[in-house]
Amino acid sequence: MSFPDISAALSAAMPELRGRLKANAPLSEITWFRTGGPAQILF
Repeated sequence: MSFPDISAALSAAMPELRGRLKANAPLSEITWFRTGGPAQILF
């Protein structure tokens, strides 16, 4: 499953936001059990 990339629109709406927005980020890379599908936006 893949979501549309809305990170540019979110960055424009919140210009003072610090950090990176990553679209379609796999949650399995950051969870202990290595489970989870893609997150629409990961901050």
